[in-house]
Amino acid sequence: MDQRFANQEDLAHPGMQVFLDYQKSINTESDFDDDIKSFFSEAGRKKIESTKGWNRLVYSASFRALKFGSCDELSILSQTSSTILVSCKGPYAYRSAFGFGREESMHLRVYVRKNSQDWYIDTAGLTHTMDGGQSVPRSIGLKFPK
Repeated sequence: MDQRFANQEDLAHPGMQVFLDYQKSINTESDFDDDIKSFFSEAGRKKIESTKGWNRLVYSASFRALKFGSCDELSILSQTSSTILVSCKGPYAYRSAFGFGREESMHLRVYVRKNSQDWYIDTAGLTHTMDGGQSVPRSIGLKFPK
């Protein structure tokens, strides 16, 4: 029994399994461009390769969150026959451009979509606290209502 799941049925969903495999593949040596080959659909890879700057964050936010954070709580927020929205909450190691770092709290939401018979990681949004919750939270990628 995986204690991160309030609903153990979420763990059995094939889309969640893809998310967990993606999480497992990310480590300190990995690079976002390495992981897109295995976990994003062909259409998703084409969008990522043609997207630059801030717009690319809707795809790379999940990588950043899983590289510098961890999922203490996992659930499926919404579900259709071809899409799930995965919620991941846990600690996040924020690193500022000035070299400062501190542990914050994060909430990652990732769309996992079915294409043909396979499930793939898609767009995501990461929100994390700033200054230990003393400042306005920072959002990267897709914006979700609170």
